[in-house]
Amino acid sequence: MPPIRNRTRVNRQSYYDSLPENWSVKKLRDELRLKGITQPQNTRHSVLVSLYKQTVTTNEETRTALESRRQETVTPNQDVRTELLGVVKDLTSTVQSLQSSMISLTERVNTMSRPQTSIPAAAGSAEQLRQSGAQTTTSRNDSTPVISGTPRETRETENYTLTTAWADQTSPKPMGVRTTYGYSAESLPYVETISPNLRKQIIEDGQISKTSSRGGQTSHNLSSIPHDDYVEEIKTLWDAAVSQQTARAYSTGIQHLLTFVTLCGIAVPVGTLSDLSEDVLIKFVSYCHYSLSLTFSNIKLYLAGIRFHYLKAGHSNPFKEHDRLDCILRGIKRLQSNVSKPKRFPVTYQILCQMVNRLNGSIFSPFIDFMLSCCSLMAFFGFLRCGEFTVKSRNVDNDFLRMRDVIVQRDKLSYILCLKYSKTDPFRQGVFIHVFNNEHTKPVNIMHEYCQLRISQGAEPNSPLFVDSDGSPLSRNQFISYIRHVMAVLGYDDAKYCGHSFRIGAATSAAEAGIENHLIQTLGRWSSNCYMYVRYIRTDEKVLKEAQEKMCNVKRS
Repeated sequence: MPPIRNRTRVNRQSYYDSLPENWSVKKLRDELRLKGITQPQNTRHSVLVSLYKQTVTTNEETRTALESRRQETVTPNQDVRTELLGVVKDLTSTVQSLQSSMISLTERVNTMSRPQTSIPAAAGSAEQLRQSGAQTTTSRNDSTPVISGTPRETRETENYTLTTAWADQTSPKPMGVRTTYGYSAESLPYVETISPNLRKQIIEDGQISKTSSRGGQTSHNLSSIPHDDYVEEIKTLWDAAVSQQTARAYSTGIQHLLTFVTLCGIAVPVGTLSDLSEDVLIKFVSYCHYSLSLTFSNIKLYLAGIRFHYLKAGHSNPFKEHDRLDCILRGIKRLQSNVSKPKRFPVTYQILCQMVNRLNGSIFSPFIDFMLSCCSLMAFFGFLRCGEFTVKSRNVDNDFLRMRDVIVQRDKLSYILCLKYSKTDPFRQGVFIHVFNNEHTKPVNIMHEYCQLRISQGAEPNSPLFVDSDGSPLSRNQFISYIRHVMAVLGYDDAKYCGHSFRIGAATSAAEAGIENHLIQTLGRWSSNCYMYVRYIRTDEKVLKEAQEKMCNVKRS
């Protein structure tokens, strides 16, 4: 028969929901959080109860002080500012007392968590030790027993005597409460997880040092974070998502869409974009193709602008799962592919030499002739696109080459052209193009003389590099008009030449000279590895005839 265990009877006290001692840890944390106080997850139940009582007492004292101050009669001669300073002073003292109470309570918690050494047996009767122990009294506010005298939590090691040791042995100690799934977390001993300095900073709402390998004193202040939800910053990022030229094309597409829905009688709120159905988008695409006579690439660009504005306004993608619209776009592409495009003729090296010699004989004014010679040589040897050295409109004040963008070397053997932006440089990191001198056309000498002429006319580093007779930046349309007039004087079909003819002629001349493919790709700044520059090369019929004759001369094995 197993031994009979003596079960200790537990004095069950009546349960009062109004007492904080009977609350759970979760409820205590919630109440303290409502009062603006947060505690670590491993804070004991007794610590939370004491902190809640002190907070309630402090709030009642503050409320009483404020009510008494409101009830006081304010005389006409009393200064209102003095009264406000008094209220602020009382609130400051109250907060300081609350912080000091929390610090003292934290120190008690730290002292309780320290390991206590074993106390050796000592002479003397147990009754004398009991009489010299702590005496219990009753609190004024509630019936909870409180140990009077020096608290055990605040005693230091050097004051740890036999008397205090006996008091520790006889005082009740909290034991772990056994449950079905183990011991209750609230009843387990307190374990120190953070340093006292860090706890003090958390309690005092101070700045917490940033963790780093160098141990620096860098800190993050939450009050420095803006509270406007980054409205201006987000708008700046939206504007930087596309280039200025693309943004203007997107705005044009939106204007065409608004015009179309107005003609169709579709009500659109001012300043907003409503959800458009697939039928409306199909009609809009047909309107762009038949009424506006837009190309397939422009229609796709306008649709991309509509999508961009929809996303920016907070709407979903309007073209998601629109299979019918994709079929309509494919039909437009097939119809426009059957239309023969005017073929652009190249300005080869031979034609370039003829142009420069004819411009030296005076076609326009002396300045325009000299400017066109310099511009044509730079466009040819630099494989430039027309939009890289001209502007679309004279009203544009930023997108043009400046005097400072050309750097002529001291030995006059080459010069460097700095392009701030180009088709293959969407993020505007800048492109540097080297143009070297040669004995035939001498492009570096002509560029140096042209820059000296512009400086003598009062040009500054920020002034346009190529200008018209009235001093405005050279526009694309005006440059093409000058070139076609020169080609007509030379006896060529001027309608087949355009601003891109110099880039086409440079690629054609490089291929005829037997330059390797990767060098042509580097000179023309083609980023694709598929040799897209091949479509720029124009092959003469004589070359094709010679190639077919060589095919016939292959010896049979």
